[in-house]
Amino acid sequence: MKDQLQLIAQVVLIGLGPVLAKHGVTIGNADVDQILGGLSLLGGIIWKFWHWNATPSAVPSAITVPIKQVVPLLAFAAVFLGAIGCAPLQPGADPIVVNVERTETVAKSSFDLVLNVDNSKRSFFATNAPGFHNFCEWLRARQTVEETNSLPRASALLVSLDDVKLAYKAGRATSNEVYAVLYTVQSAESQASAWMTVVTNQPSTH
Repeated sequence: MKDQLQLIAQVVLIGLGPVLAKHGVTIGNADVDQILGGLSLLGGIIWKFWHWNATPSAVPSAITVPIKQVVPLLAFAAVFLGAIGCAPLQPGADPIVVNVERTETVAKSSFDLVLNVDNSKRSFFATNAPGFHNFCEWLRARQTVEETNSLPRASALLVSLDDVKLAYKAGRATSNEVYAVLYTVQSAESQASAWMTVVTNQPSTH
């Protein structure tokens, strides 16, 4: 029962993180929601890895990831998101641009995390967690952007979002055009966050 309650708390933390990190509520000059979101996501994942790797009675899951392979990535992401979240907002900043740049930061962190986890045991995930692995392969698929550049989809999504942001700032794109690309990136990022919840989920015998 104790382990079940801990599992619920861990899943809530992991699921709540991306939701908080995507919104633009601020207190003073601080992006408090992004700071809390990053800490929630990373804290939940680290707690889950640490707890289940340290519990002898836990039943090994088909999608277990050793903590030593993921903690360095989580630590880097924590510092990165914390630095972005603590940065003061510029007076008169365009909320559309701020939202795009926040999404770029969160999405890149999420894409890097899932891809690095899959890379750590790619053949294992292909067999035991094919949905997760196929999503990572979808992020790796080459896409053409800026007419001639061929990039993995994870990178192409971010480049396309940055391009439309720059066009918008230069008056060459409308807010609707920005939102169309933004929603595509946010959808992919939400899937990445959801898959991280799945692959860090391990059952217990009690």
